[in-house]
Amino acid sequence: MSEYRPPFLDKVGQWNKFNEYSGGALVEKCCHYFDLINMLADSAPKSVYASGGRAVNFLDFEYQGRKSDIDDHALVIVNYRNGIRANFSLNMFSSELREELIVCGDKGRVIASEQASFKRPGSKASPQLETAAVQETRLLSYPESIERSGHHGATWFAHEAMLDRMQGLPADAATPEQGLKAMIVATAAQQSMAAKEAVDVKELIRREGLTDLLPG
Repeated sequence: MSEYRPPFLDKVGQWNKFNEYSGGALVEKCCHYFDLINMLADSAPKSVYASGGRAVNFLDFEYQGRKSDIDDHALVIVNYRNGIRANFSLNMFSSELREELIVCGDKGRVIASEQASFKRPGSKASPQLETAAVQETRLLSYPESIERSGHHGATWFAHEAMLDRMQGLPADAATPEQGLKAMIVATAAQQSMAAKEAVDVKELIRREGLTDLLPG
């Protein structure tokens, strides 16, 4: 999985430029990608290795006398207990947005990708789905009213799921436990970048007092 996009936007108090407030780029920006990867792997993560750092963005940025310390690129490898391996790449100094998810097995490959422009406000994203087994490509879109809701339609479905949950109805959305597990992978990746070595997820869970999540 990969995300290439322009730098972090301005936020209240510039909180997203500092690890202290955001937890780091892989936590704040990428936890939802790790949620998708966890869901596809359908297994507990075993170890996480990440390499990355600061190369271009906010190297000279200061806010209220403090220098930014936020990372702008990373490569992450996640090993799961069922043998599945996943990788994620982040680049925060691309001029435009490009996201891609590739799932490959012994019966074929599925590629889901999306492009969108930050330079041309109002321009539409161009998501597509390719399936290698039958060499088929499909363009994906939602009705105009849904796409205008934000995040090219995602905001509509997020609000729909939230309302269902508030009314006690079943909702096809991430659970709090799934969100926590995504944050564990993202935190392990941040710690791996800092330590320059792989992080054992079981040990991380024990250190954080979350032993109820340990497999078995």
